Amino acid sequence: MLTFYQMVGQRILERLNELGWTQLKLAEQLNLSKQVMNKIIRGEKNTTILEIREIATTLNVPLEQLLAPVEEAKYPVEEKEEEFAPIFMGRVTSDAGKNGMERATNVIKMLLEYEDTYKTNKELRNEIVNFKGIQKVRDFSPQS
Repeated sequence: MLTFYQMVGQRILERLNELGWTQLKLAEQLNLSKQVMNKIIRGEKNTTILEIREIATTLNVPLEQLLAPVEEAKYPVEEKEEEFAPIFMGRVTSDAGKNGMERATNVIKMLLEYEDTYKTNKELRNEIVNFKGIQKVRDFSPQS
């Protein structure tokens, strides 16, 4: 069963198809990024009633039409890609972009490794020292 936001997204897609519009065109009309528009369509953004009303006005449909229940998804929405780079900043196609993403990924890995090492060292520093079983060899207290 679809969530409320997924149903709204389906209704928006339905209207976009009727108008022959793309998600990008709607995003531009609303002054939104294509990423935000895509989240709205997929039902991943908790949109407010004011945002939905603005979308309805832009699509020239009554607000109620976008809020109407949907039994099942008529227009399948693309699944998210599991790859790090496209989710982070869109598809990287240039060699320079790929190299940059690889360097950024390496930096993130190094930071995570450092964090793990730091935690381990901190735990060692904070470990309680147990002197049980150590014999006193000499008294180092000041002599009067």
